Amino acid sequence: MQGTLAKIIISLTALVISNLCIADTQNTPLPAAIQTIMQKPAYQHALWAFYVKDLNSDKVLYQYNGEQMVMPASNTKLFTVSALLDTYGLDYRFKTPVYADGKINKGTLHGNLVLVAKGDLTMGGRRTKDDRIAFTNFDHVDANEIPGATLTKQDPLAGLTQLAKQVKQAGVTRITGHVLVDDRLFETIQKRANIISPIFINDNLLDVSITPNTVGKLANLTWRPHIPQVNVNNHVKTVAKGQGKGIEISTNDDQSEITVTGSIGVDETSIVNVTTIKHPKQFAQYALQQALEKQGIKVLNQGAAALPQASDYQNMKTLAELNSAPLIEYAKLILKVSHNAGANLIPLLLAVKHGETTYDQGMIYLGKYLRDTVKIPANQFVIAEAAGADKNRVTPAATEKLLHYWYNKPKTDFKQFVAALPTLGVDGSLATVEKNSSAKGHVFAKTGTSMGFDTANDNLFLYTKALAGYIQAPNGHWLAFMFTANNVTSPTINDLFGVLADTGAVTTALYESTGETN
Repeated sequence: MQGTLAKIIISLTALVISNLCIADTQNTPLPAAIQTIMQKPAYQHALWAFYVKDLNSDKVLYQYNGEQMVMPASNTKLFTVSALLDTYGLDYRFKTPVYADGKINKGTLHGNLVLVAKGDLTMGGRRTKDDRIAFTNFDHVDANEIPGATLTKQDPLAGLTQLAKQVKQAGVTRITGHVLVDDRLFETIQKRANIISPIFINDNLLDVSITPNTVGKLANLTWRPHIPQVNVNNHVKTVAKGQGKGIEISTNDDQSEITVTGSIGVDETSIVNVTTIKHPKQFAQYALQQALEKQGIKVLNQGAAALPQASDYQNMKTLAELNSAPLIEYAKLILKVSHNAGANLIPLLLAVKHGETTYDQGMIYLGKYLRDTVKIPANQFVIAEAAGADKNRVTPAATEKLLHYWYNKPKTDFKQFVAALPTLGVDGSLATVEKNSSAKGHVFAKTGTSMGFDTANDNLFLYTKALAGYIQAPNGHWLAFMFTANNVTSPTINDLFGVLADTGAVTTALYESTGETN
């Protein structure tokens, strides 16, 4: 009898422990649909964390490991974009001027023409007629990692064309000096594969698009943005159906020669790959000079020359100025497509606002903003990189605090911030997720993914899958949420897609758990 009683006690204890693993004792247990997903074999060794709050009632609905430090990956962009918007304002516009460093006489500029870069991420290259910034759900910034990336329709050199037209309208038809780009606003650095600089042309990327020809012939190749100083060599072969191996791009040191190799199957539609523009200042100078010449403006000298002192610009004639779309449109670009270069530009813009020039100084201001303005305790976040490096850590509760901070702002600001996030089943990184679910169009959230290769086991491994943002619940309430699954077994790319599908299903379960419309 005692032995049987002991077994019953042990079983009950195990059941209690099991339930505690799924739900925090102080809150409602997670919906059964979510518990079922959490118990899948892929998540056997995963660390799950949830924090969901009803912002209308200020009630925590679900909390499981909500104070646990987890890997946010690109959820980090919520923090960095918030700092940018609060520091500069949602309606801020970059203004990139072009100066005449010399006298103008009878249409001739006797001296240099200087574009002063101001950190404009798009430089008019994504601008639409309705004052927005274009993006595609599988944007070219991820072309080398995600199959199926597509290009925006806008001309990446459109901003430089606009500046060149203004120079022509100012009466300049001839320049005796050089065309220069002043990139001294802040330091130029490399983060991941991205060059972060005060001047950006096409995200500082060259796009290479490949479509098949007939089998045995060279594939069709186009590239952009096109400048005459760069030559692209096509060595991509068209091969039989199902035999394409993809493409590789290599360049020489000054990037005057780009070589594209590989193969594409005759059955494939197209492949888009990118390569980093290694010297953005030089590339922009060439592109601007090309734009000027297309407007009939003759440039007599080419190459490098000394820049004027920054203080001298106040005495120079402004020939042109490129005004950007509102800053909230940049936030939308960064958040919708998880634009790493744009996110890593932010600390440098924060530094400039405080009279500094380095990335590290900008990160210090980011931390100060989160602690002093948003009121997130310092022990609830670790942000070593603005785009979402694996070193970063944050608690779901801290993320909710940031989301709550935006909810308490003026309603117009809150609505714009929500609209800047990917929308479930509609656009951005959530465009293909839960397209047929009840939650479609009601979840606005930033994705976060970090994946690596497990060399010892010859497998892929998912370090984290995270999602954070807002749910507009069936009862009309706004919910702020973050959930993550760290350390997920995902040996193949198809397993990763399965985790993405699970992420969407979790979100739908949260949406449906909040009841019907009142």
